[in-house]
Amino acid sequence: MEDTAHTKSRREKQQFAHVHSKPWEWMTNYTQQTEWIEGSGKFIWLALFLTELGAGIYFMSVLFTNPVGMLVGWIVCMVLGCLAFLMHTGHPLRLYRAPSRFASSWISRGFTFVSLLGILGLINMIVVFAGAHSIILSVILCIISLVVMIYAGMVLSFNNGIPMWNTGLVPFSFVIAALWGGAEVVLALHILQGLPVAGVEHWIRFLLPCFSLIIILYLYNIWISSDTGKASVARLLKGDLSIYFYVFVVLIGLIIPLLILAYSYTYAPGTHPSSLYVLALVCGLIGDLSVRYCIMKSAYYNPILKTAI
Repeated sequence: MEDTAHTKSRREKQQFAHVHSKPWEWMTNYTQQTEWIEGSGKFIWLALFLTELGAGIYFMSVLFTNPVGMLVGWIVCMVLGCLAFLMHTGHPLRLYRAPSRFASSWISRGFTFVSLLGILGLINMIVVFAGAHSIILSVILCIISLVVMIYAGMVLSFNNGIPMWNTGLVPFSFVIAALWGGAEVVLALHILQGLPVAGVEHWIRFLLPCFSLIIILYLYNIWISSDTGKASVARLLKGDLSIYFYVFVVLIGLIIPLLILAYSYTYAPGTHPSSLYVLALVCGLIGDLSVRYCIMKSAYYNPILKTAI
């Protein structure tokens, strides 16, 4: 049954409404996802950001054999990220059940691979700090780190009732963001340690344009996917979340780092001012955190009924 003009007008007025006066309106209106971004749900947002960023830092540190970076990545993922998860969990003592559905649940897979990163990552750090190096262990940890970076996006993308999440571009964008953030942090550590930065900078010059492009493709894909997806994107572009999107994602998270990247081409790799590296790092992390917030906050459930009651 096609929506009437009256119904479409009503939908347009309600697409930015988050609180409904009648308990059954979730069946006909765009209803915001709140469990993972409101109240204690904010800890899920922070946990996903911290665990993936930590995995990204660890991945880049393994590539450049930087034990200090491995330690920083391990702490960000295993201490800060897991602490944020615990702050959200209502029954922490039941976490031992988390891996029990590994074959069917990305949450179980994520818990398992984060645990593996914690255990094997710690062993690898001991080996590296002792002056040794295991190529096999390094390869395994790079694979585990990639899975940790991708699992949160996979958890979101399997939500069929939320078009804002239900796309393969979500996990892809999360991986690119985590790798970019990890490269930025490792670059800063190399500067502090007096290590060569040219190799890390090449990664950033590749990842930043990729991240910018994937965000544009992602929003366009959601816009054309469904009416609910269009309402979610419209909320970012002209609704209550537009100030967060344009200031923290577009300006701070994309434009400033892209300008710094363009300026860096006037210098040989690794030779432009350190202050610009720091500014790019801060802006990049703010942008990564903000784009995740916007993706989770703007998500609407599909209404069950197409017409209003």
